[in-house]
Amino acid sequence: MFLTSDTTSRVIVGLLSILLLGYASLLFIPTPLTLFLYLFGTSTIFLFAYRVFLGSIRHYGHLFILFIICAWLSHHCLRTDWLAKHARRLLHANNHRKGWFLTALLCIQMVAGVFAFSMDLVHPFSSSKDTANFIKAQQLEDLLIAGSDDVIVSPIAALLDKEIFYLELNQFGSFIPPESRQPVQFQDLFERTYQLLEQQDRNILLILNYELTARDADVEATELAVFDRNFLPEEKYYLYLLEKKR
Repeated sequence: MFLTSDTTSRVIVGLLSILLLGYASLLFIPTPLTLFLYLFGTSTIFLFAYRVFLGSIRHYGHLFILFIICAWLSHHCLRTDWLAKHARRLLHANNHRKGWFLTALLCIQMVAGVFAFSMDLVHPFSSSKDTANFIKAQQLEDLLIAGSDDVIVSPIAALLDKEIFYLELNQFGSFIPPESRQPVQFQDLFERTYQLLEQQDRNILLILNYELTARDADVEATELAVFDRNFLPEEKYYLYLLEKKR
């Protein structure tokens, strides 16, 4: 079995994450209360991500905040030797490196924050606001609006203060109940939008976060605009006007 570059990078990131978690946990061994708080909080965040919403890297900042809180609390909590005596060598080395570790971690976060802020000045983090402004400027908000991928399109529903027909849910809504959604293929997309055209008897503004590379014999799709200069790759938007072919 050959590992792809994507698989290899995931393995490397996973191993580094485990090492970082293990080293961070060692720092709190002298204060069992903060050790419990750190491990319990981290496990809860991971469990939520696994069971509810996996998200992306921007959704895991709470892990860093939790670590900083525990590092601060560890200086004010009761210290005990009943755990520390089993890891004296590791703790002795860690005590000398704890300051350097925290300083290095904060410096890395600062550099990453400066980079993210500078990129946000050049490219918007998401194109959802620009897309919503375009829809309002072109007076398209009165059209029936359908969207896919629903999770990515939902910010536009909030910005327009209007329910959108989510193709994954096959119904109108403003938020996404994750247990109800089903992925759609191009054929499903055209079938559901055609049914909507038949039921509503008016044109549809279709918002996608991917390019419409296929066409349907019964539906005329006209591209209106593309918003893809954002920093977050998945939150780009393609706008199409759908009409029934005569």
